[in-house]
Amino acid sequence: MLFWLILLGSGLSFGVAQNTKTEGKNDLQLAQRYRNSGQMEKALHLYESLYEKDPQVFIYQEYLSILLDLQQYAQAEKLVRKQAKKEASTVFCTIDLGQIYLLQGQKAKAEKQFKKITEETDFSSVRYSFSEVSQYLIRKTATYDYSIQLYQNARKWTGLSEMYAYELAVLYRLSWRIPEMMEEYLTLLEKHPQAESQVWMDLQALVSGSESKSTDGGVAGGGDGSAAGGGVGMQIKKILYQKVQKQAGNKTIQDLLIWILVQEKDFEQALNQAQTYLQRFRDGGKKWYEIACMADENEYFNIAEKAYRSLIERYEKENTGLSMAYVRKSKINLLNLYFKQLEKQQIKEDTKIQELKKEYQNLLLELGKEEALPLCRNLARIYAYYTQQGDSAVFLLEQALAWPNLSIWDKAQLKVDLADILLFLNRIWDATLLYGQVEKDFKQDAIGFYAKLQNARLFYYIGEFEWAKSQLDVLKAATSKTIANDAMELSLLIKENNNSDSNYLGLSYVSRADGMVYRRLYLNALSILDSVLTLPGEEALWEDVYYKKAQIYIKIDSVDQALDCFKKVYDGYPTGFLADDALFLSANLLENKKCQEGVELGVKSGHVKDKVGTLRKMEDTEIATIKLENEKQERSWSECEENKEQAKQRYERIFTEFTSSSLVPLARERYRILRGDNK
Repeated sequence: MLFWLILLGSGLSFGVAQNTKTEGKNDLQLAQRYRNSGQMEKALHLYESLYEKDPQVFIYQEYLSILLDLQQYAQAEKLVRKQAKKEASTVFCTIDLGQIYLLQGQKAKAEKQFKKITEETDFSSVRYSFSEVSQYLIRKTATYDYSIQLYQNARKWTGLSEMYAYELAVLYRLSWRIPEMMEEYLTLLEKHPQAESQVWMDLQALVSGSESKSTDGGVAGGGDGSAAGGGVGMQIKKILYQKVQKQAGNKTIQDLLIWILVQEKDFEQALNQAQTYLQRFRDGGKKWYEIACMADENEYFNIAEKAYRSLIERYEKENTGLSMAYVRKSKINLLNLYFKQLEKQQIKEDTKIQELKKEYQNLLLELGKEEALPLCRNLARIYAYYTQQGDSAVFLLEQALAWPNLSIWDKAQLKVDLADILLFLNRIWDATLLYGQVEKDFKQDAIGFYAKLQNARLFYYIGEFEWAKSQLDVLKAATSKTIANDAMELSLLIKENNNSDSNYLGLSYVSRADGMVYRRLYLNALSILDSVLTLPGEEALWEDVYYKKAQIYIKIDSVDQALDCFKKVYDGYPTGFLADDALFLSANLLENKKCQEGVELGVKSGHVKDKVGTLRKMEDTEIATIKLENEKQERSWSECEENKEQAKQRYERIFTEFTSSSLVPLARERYRILRGDNK
């Protein structure tokens, strides 16, 4: 009987404890709910009760926070002093007390409390780290100053100038104290070069504007780059230039200076520094070559060309200090740069194309097969698409396919290139055979998807629409977004133009025109598309016809005709599938192509006006000619501004009339730029 009484008593005690614990948990949840809903007084009473029962740190923090929100500073101070007696360490309570004084405007008393932490605390005897105390100081004071003092004094205690360099650099960065930040980063890199990637990542966030000033002592994301980007970049450059002058042999400083110049796309200055770098540190031209490549990738073609050429010429003249590997790579990249310009239609003169072909031929003889393969592919494209030497292109690629030790990937690339050229030459069945081989060997790879898409297009060109559509429908699930989108668009075109009698009359004309466009027979394609506009019962295709005509006119630089065709799409078919695309492309044409000539003339205009002002001995006829040219150029500027205004209106129509279009973000961005938001 006694045993059962004891057991029963224990059970009752356990039940009471459980009930008390459950009740406390419910009260805490209720208190948090009151606080979240703004019922601060009710929350305060509950937290006060909870703290008296169980003075845990998280309850204390919530209780103190509410007291401060309600500006009950005297009660808050009593709470902090009471908590300080309960804790083994009073570090955090001292900071809390300083916060209370700060909020009351009693700065001297607050400073006294913070000084106890930053200068007088012996951290060897407390269980908290500098990092924990630093974060607490930032949170409670909404400033980084006290955390900086904490680490500065800690450094004094250690007697090591490099101690806490990274922590201080981060705090200075968040405080926007750029000179001090750079001193700490350089100190860190001098002692720990392996930290380079972390330092560059931090500076990248700062210079790009992804970190901006925060009003609450924290870090805000998404800076606009005005204060956070350009200004900071200029400050860092100035600091590093000064340091380079004083410490010319410091490789770390030179590395950082080149890096910041590249970040700001100041490639010319970066190249100047890279040439100095070559002399001082004997890197074989690595920096020089890397900057040329970055200028190339960012489409600063003139600077990249100059960099590649000067590197090659220096090697040929002096043959000192430069690695042959970078010279060879520069020769290859220089030709590839010209090829990219050719593909972008920035090189059109036949003489320049012939010169480029000859340079490719010469370099192919100089290089080994491994390096020559990309050049071989580009030269084949020049033969086929730009110099009307299709047979030479086919022969070159067939020779390359016979090279020994080619990887299956290299062979696939060559086969696809060869198939594209055979299709261009209208050798349909030879092309489809090669596409089929690549598709079979690389079923789940990007090159296999491309081959399948090209094969489907081939059958679309020759009017085999059902088979083409079956292949295109498979490609809708391709991993490449571009291939999937292209497949979807072509599949949709075939589906929407499937007549009841399935004769595909109008579509057969359109597909033939597309085939002509692929073969660059643009006038033939325009003639066929015009025929579609006369076919009875094919009005459903007219939107596509006008859109395709506009794209052809762009290729042959007939901008006004392209704009006219785009207008027929977005005005004539405002609810059609292509209306937003037509608006965007017409805006882009107005902003760029139509203004390009005016800008070029306007730049020249300044030089012509200078001549009028300085060359007083000109003949009257010469002066009259120049004045006439000035008037023409000024009109071009005026037309350019008018075109930009029209472009802005079209961009605006996209994000006001086509709100679900994927082009809305791009249109909004271009609109803001034209409006001058980023000046």
